[in-house]
Amino acid sequence: MKFYYVREIFYENKNIFIFFSIANNACTFISYYPYNKANLASGDSKMMVSVAANQESMSDYSTSDFLVAKMEGVVPSTQTVSLIHSHRFSLLNIVIQPEAGSSTDELLKANPTVTVTNVYTQCKYNLE
Repeated sequence: MKFYYVREIFYENKNIFIFFSIANNACTFISYYPYNKANLASGDSKMMVSVAANQESMSDYSTSDFLVAKMEGVVPSTQTVSLIHSHRFSLLNIVIQPEAGSSTDELLKANPTVTVTNVYTQCKYNLE
């Protein structure tokens, strides 16, 4: 089956079925998100991926994700091939705490900001 993604929901395209050989040769299934046909040349396992350099807006933050799933040694059958996706980018979680003698409200009123510099925003990812 082929799926497509619209407004944060995956839909199944019931008119397209993807089959693989009826021979007994094992196959490897690889899936990645977000799909971008232009990022991967035919016969190449390396693809360019990137994130938004500035992720202050929810839109830039939410579209700066990269997921990969891989299942090796799959032999032809009528069974569904399960692909479990994993995040391939890092998540930086910063916790700001008030100093001794200060309150959280005082800290929030100061409107603290955090800037992360010298971070790679693009790479060539090898799917194999």
